[in-house]
Amino acid sequence: MVYQQIEILINHIQTYGVINNSIIDIPEIELKRLTKDISFINCKFKVVILHITDNENNVSIEFSNCNFFGQIRITNCSLNRLSFSNINSLDGLYIDGNERRKVKISSFVFTNDGKRKENPLDIKIQIENCDFESFDFFNINHIGPYFIFKNNILGTKEPKKSYRSQSFQNLWITNAVFENNLFNEKTYFFRSVFIPKSKYFTVTFYNVNVFSENVFSEVNFENVNFYEYANFNQCDFKGAVSFYNMNNYHIGDLSFYECNFSERANFEYARVKNLNFKLSKFEQNVSFSNTSVDTFILHRNILNKITYFDGLEIKDIRKCDRISLRTIKQELQKTDNKIDYNRFRAYEMEAYYRELKWNWKDGKDKFILGSTWLVTGFDHSWRRALFFTLVNGWLFYSLFFISENYMLIPDLSEWKTFCSGYFRFLLVTDFYNPLATGRDYIDNTNTIGWLIFILGKIVIAFGIYEMIQAFRKFKP
Repeated sequence: MVYQQIEILINHIQTYGVINNSIIDIPEIELKRLTKDISFINCKFKVVILHITDNENNVSIEFSNCNFFGQIRITNCSLNRLSFSNINSLDGLYIDGNERRKVKISSFVFTNDGKRKENPLDIKIQIENCDFESFDFFNINHIGPYFIFKNNILGTKEPKKSYRSQSFQNLWITNAVFENNLFNEKTYFFRSVFIPKSKYFTVTFYNVNVFSENVFSEVNFENVNFYEYANFNQCDFKGAVSFYNMNNYHIGDLSFYECNFSERANFEYARVKNLNFKLSKFEQNVSFSNTSVDTFILHRNILNKITYFDGLEIKDIRKCDRISLRTIKQELQKTDNKIDYNRFRAYEMEAYYRELKWNWKDGKDKFILGSTWLVTGFDHSWRRALFFTLVNGWLFYSLFFISENYMLIPDLSEWKTFCSGYFRFLLVTDFYNPLATGRDYIDNTNTIGWLIFILGKIVIAFGIYEMIQAFRKFKP
């Protein structure tokens, strides 16, 4: 059936409450003061604006398998249920309340029953100043241009007989902005993909995915992909929060600025390009165990309880600042994780070494750390220390041998004597001439030989000491 006159359409709605398999070809429709539930099933709306307003009777409105060649605007309403299922096309969905009077919807549903990728929706979605008892946005491929969700209240603080949660699950959502919302009940963003701009558009409405000034009762971001960029600014996580197996491993940052985590936070097995926490507070335990990042920045955060960094992998350690590495090292020490503690201690020393300059003020520390790096590396490798000791011992011994025998013609038949003297030279407590068969000191007239001998013993002793320290790095 084709409806071309608003009066006929309204009369049909008031009489039957259901519009089936119809084409509605009316430029502008206003549905107001409805007294009964209505359903549009398999309908095609050739309208510019469908305006639903001034409905205070808690009616339910359902759109199922419909096509819209215009936009829907909802204002000044109190609805029992608003449902969109399997929508094939829609220019824009605007649900607008105001600070004095919010749009109240007991149950909001926007779902797709088919495969998400097969039904991309190019929709401008803007939901502001609304009060939802239940919100379910599920299995939608939103390719743009934006999704704005501001100044809304989801759920109620009152005790409920049955468990209820809010859901933004299994979505592909473009240019999302969540700002100044109150999530009173557990909210799921499970298995959703947030992208800051769509390949279908040349102009980006927002540059990043933004979560700003939201209050979460309990929230689940498990298996979420923040594609490229995402910022959490001044968000208050009052309940447990999980970013388990979260993915942001492309070209962008995941940043938390001035956020408060009142309960436990889980970032385990997350894969992030650049993970930044600034001026945030963790009041309970937080875990970054087995998380993989390129860079990890912790700047002026408060960690009141234990923070777990077991198995944390930082791939581009040179881009991490020393303060962040020290914070991680200190937390690993609290959990008695000696293996990862030594690893991040080495990272911190390397970062400090890079910061120091070859000047009068920093030269002493630069030289000491440089010597440590040369002998064992900052990771205290005993193999490297052994190699350093043997090679430098051979070098100094060769110079000493030349200083003692520079007048003689080289003779390869004396290699046994040379090698025997080398092993004697490696004994740091043996100050006798390694080339003599007995316990004879070096000739006092050979000043250069004495100098090489003493310097060689010092270098060998330092190498042996560092090798011993390398074996002790797991001891308290």
